[in-house]
Amino acid sequence: MTRIAGVVLAALALTGCGQASSTHSSPHSLSPVKNLVLTAAATHTRHAGSARVAMDMTMSTEQGTITMHGTGQFRLHSPAAGAMHLSITVPTAGTTIGMDERILGTTIYMRSPVLSQSIPNSRPWLKLDLERFGKQQGIDFAALMDSGNSDPTQVLTYLDATSHTVVNLGHATVDGVATTHYHADIDLSKAMRVMVARAPAGQRKAVRSTYRNLLQETGTTSYPVDVWVDADGYVREMHMSVPMPVSQSSMDMTMKLSQFGAPVHITPPPASQVTDLASLAARGS
Repeated sequence: MTRIAGVVLAALALTGCGQASSTHSSPHSLSPVKNLVLTAAATHTRHAGSARVAMDMTMSTEQGTITMHGTGQFRLHSPAAGAMHLSITVPTAGTTIGMDERILGTTIYMRSPVLSQSIPNSRPWLKLDLERFGKQQGIDFAALMDSGNSDPTQVLTYLDATSHTVVNLGHATVDGVATTHYHADIDLSKAMRVMVARAPAGQRKAVRSTYRNLLQETGTTSYPVDVWVDADGYVREMHMSVPMPVSQSSMDMTMKLSQFGAPVHITPPPASQVTDLASLAARGS
C-alpha cells in the first residue's frame, strides 16, 4: 500500500504542477493596464480547444535540484485529455528518468521503468483512476482535477485570479512569434474563489479545503506571474516560481504553448499492458 501511495503522489505532482509564479522579470518602464487583458487571453486560448505544450520545471530541495522537461499535446477544455513525455533528473537517483503520461478525464496512465519497479509484477503502464482511488481513500481527487489541476495547461485558469494591476513590459519574441510581455500578481484567495465556483456543487467543499491548506502550508497569499500574449490573443508563454517554506524548497516553471486548435487524439493503452493501481489498493497490495 505504501508503494501505491508513492506512485499516486508522483502522478499528482506531475499532472498538477500549476501552482506557481514568476521572479525572472523585474518590472521596469511600467505601463499598467486592466487585469482583464490576461483573463481575456486565457479565455481565448482555452477556446482554441487544444495546444502543444513544452514545459520546463526545476525544484530546489535540500537534496539538490530536481529538473523536468516535458512535451506533449492537451485538450484545453473539459473533459481533460492529453499526452506528455517527461524527462526527469533527480539528484538522489543520479540519472535522468523517462516517463510517458496519458490523461483521459480523471484517469492517468503512466509508463516508466522506475514506477513499474515500485509495484511488484506490474505491467508496463500503470493506471490511476483518481475518482475511484480517491473514494477508497476518502479524498475527492476528481474535484481537484475538475477545478483546474488535471494537466499543466490548467495554469491558464490562474490568470482569472490576477490582481487589479497588470503591467505591460513591452514587446518580446517567443520562438519567433511577436508577443507582448505582461507581469502580474496572482491572488491566491481569489484563485480559490475561482476554482470553487467552477467546481461541481458537490465537490466545492473539497476544492475549498485544498486551497485553504495550500495557503496555510506555503504562508503565501500572492505571487507574481509573467505572461506573453501574441497578436491573436493567445497565451504563448507563462513563467512562474513559488517558494514552499514548509519543505524548504521552491519551484520554477516555464510553459510554452503552440499549434493551437490541432486535433488531439488520446487513447488508453491496451488493457493487457495496464496495471490498475486502484484495484491493487482495494486488495490491500
